[in-house]
Amino acid sequence: MAPADPVGPRDEYQSLRSELADSKRYVFERPLLIAAGGLTAVGAFKVDTEYVAVVPIVIVGLLVFNLWFTANRLVSAGRIIAYIQLQLEAPRVAPWQGWETSLREYRKWIKRPQARETVDHELDREAVPDGFLYYPAIYKLHLGIAALAVVSSGWFAFGSSHFVPNVCAIGTLLLAMAFGVSATRRRPGKLATTIERNRVIWLHVLKEMPVNQPPQPSSEGAAARPA
Repeated sequence: MAPADPVGPRDEYQSLRSELADSKRYVFERPLLIAAGGLTAVGAFKVDTEYVAVVPIVIVGLLVFNLWFTANRLVSAGRIIAYIQLQLEAPRVAPWQGWETSLREYRKWIKRPQARETVDHELDREAVPDGFLYYPAIYKLHLGIAALAVVSSGWFAFGSSHFVPNVCAIGTLLLAMAFGVSATRRRPGKLATTIERNRVIWLHVLKEMPVNQPPQPSSEGAAARPA
């Protein structure tokens, strides 16, 4: 039995816009929380104890994860933005069938053997921005916190004769190298094409989807009626 109050494009638009807003908030808050937590931990351990050297390695480890998490959120945001542009804000390129149904076809399409080549060939590079407006600042914040953690770790090791700070300094340096590799792969320029790439994918997905148009809610126009 069909739901009494089916979700329509207007409801979907509001839901996806809300998800984008939440995603942006998390992207901003997480690195700040990591930095604040590190400062709090340093104050709790006190600088003159050997265990304060554990703080930098924890911070860099969290930054490695958070940069990966942030990049994934931006890729997801780009997918949503492109879908909104093509199906909810502009004249629709295909009959509306809903986000989840369309996303299923999207996942199937990107697994095709020639998917990447198709996107590279059809990408409109003139429309590619320099990057997500807020991502370069977040990216630099990650780099700054990581650099400060590495310097602090070396300082703790240099100023102590204990074993723990030296081991932590080595671990921090190794994690910093991993962070550097991750940061190189996820630099702002690499993510700048995210929205335009998703536009190409969605154009193919939406135009190739089998039409199975559900009845539209009354707020979006007259509902489909059987002949």
